[in-house]
Amino acid sequence: MDSGERTQLTRQILAENLRTVDEPRSDDPLLEQRGGGPRPRYAPHHTPPEVIRTASPRAANPGVAGSPKESPTSETGTRTSHAPDGGYGWVIVFAVFMITVIQDGLTFSFGLLLPYFKEEYEATDGSGSAVNSILMSFTFFLAPLASILSDKFGVRKVAMCGSIIAFLGALLSVFATKIWHLWITYGGLIGIGFGMIYLPAIVTAASWFEERRATAMGLAVCGTGVGVAMFSFTVEPLIAQYGMQGFLLVLSGIVLNVLVFSAMLRGIPHSSYEKRKAQRRRSGRGGRDAGDEVQMEPLNEKAAPDTDTAAPAAGGRLPFLRQWQYWVMLVVILLCGFSAYIPFMFLVSRAQHDVGRHVNGQALTYITGGLNVVGRLFSGFLSDRKWCNRGVFYASSYIISGLSSIFSWLCYNFETFAVYGAVYGFSGGIIIALQSVILSDIVGIDNLSPAFGISLVVLGAASLAGPPTAGAIIAAQDNEYKWTFVVFGVIVLIGGVIFLVVPLGDLCRRLLGKRGNKYTPPQPGSVSA
Repeated sequence: MDSGERTQLTRQILAENLRTVDEPRSDDPLLEQRGGGPRPRYAPHHTPPEVIRTASPRAANPGVAGSPKESPTSETGTRTSHAPDGGYGWVIVFAVFMITVIQDGLTFSFGLLLPYFKEEYEATDGSGSAVNSILMSFTFFLAPLASILSDKFGVRKVAMCGSIIAFLGALLSVFATKIWHLWITYGGLIGIGFGMIYLPAIVTAASWFEERRATAMGLAVCGTGVGVAMFSFTVEPLIAQYGMQGFLLVLSGIVLNVLVFSAMLRGIPHSSYEKRKAQRRRSGRGGRDAGDEVQMEPLNEKAAPDTDTAAPAAGGRLPFLRQWQYWVMLVVILLCGFSAYIPFMFLVSRAQHDVGRHVNGQALTYITGGLNVVGRLFSGFLSDRKWCNRGVFYASSYIISGLSSIFSWLCYNFETFAVYGAVYGFSGGIIIALQSVILSDIVGIDNLSPAFGISLVVLGAASLAGPPTAGAIIAAQDNEYKWTFVVFGVIVLIGGVIFLVVPLGDLCRRLLGKRGNKYTPPQPGSVSA
């Protein structure tokens, strides 16, 4: 064979490989293997051919030595980094747990602080609750910015900067003399700091796990309930001992501890990717198969030895915006973000109004926070079971939460309020623990950061309007709290019923034999690709 024939043959081989990469046939049996991992449970049933990228038959086949089965190619065109499912990931879980102990504990125990804010700064229910409303809104509104900054500078640096800002906000609150001063310092600055921490921490923890993601996330975010219980025992004694200014000074020191745990965050390492590339190059030089000589790498892939950035979005695109399930999720988040935080904020005030000032607000907050922890742990354990349908589980928790607020109309003493707080805390813990897990089921782990960021913006807008609206209703009812709990409970109930459309819609499609956007019942270890 002369040089001209060899050149012609080489060009044919290259053309065939490129055609295989860019235009995969629908009947190609290797297409079933190229994904390397399960699709997002809410992903479209058919994969668009133009977004499937693979290296070669050797790289595509997870059963061939040297193939990157631990880093499969996703349907959005990028390779999904393989999650270690343990190791340093458990350190990340502990760090996120401690971050949520302080951050969410402070946020969700605000109901204990509200009476003191009203007395110290001569505030109303509406103006006092606006402090926490602003805090939560900034926390959620800054999620997209935190995602962008994390991709550029790394989750550790962004979270540490947020910790310092939150500390300064708590420290400056010591000098507040009017309630609007706290809007700026306690609500604004602490909210900005927490906003730079929340999304990077949650996404980082989720990216380290695949098979045990629900369990890991349940453990990570159960710090909320622990924090609520911790603050329930410390707020009133600290204020009684040191006054409001002294309490805020101590609080600033507590918030500063978030800096330590933020320093523990890091993304999954990518050094193994370079080793796989080198191994595949060596196997290519071995001359086993001419088809393996050309190794096509996935598009938009950047390998780094070790990075603390979270899982990036697929090539800068937002493919999840084409999924109707994601839009249903946003509607549910909007409704429930508007109403779900009201009991945490007004439960103590309502119990003391309806029963008497002698009601132990610490005990009510402790019960609510303690059952919140149990709910989060229970959700992580149960949702990883093969027979558990996460979609139904998630929607049912909303429905139970809404019904409990509606029937809180019947509460008349400490015991009945304690039962309501327990049920509401338990169901609320399940909802919060499953939120990022359900989102990753819908959009895939590679798109979790931008999808979570958008959902948090929606949540921030809703939480900004919810507490002041509740305060206005309370004022219009002559400081009567019952109707507020009923109205907002109905809104939560509606949100849960709406989300049931997703799993029940898939069930109907199965029964009718139709094909479309498919919801697959959860299986342990199944993650988005």
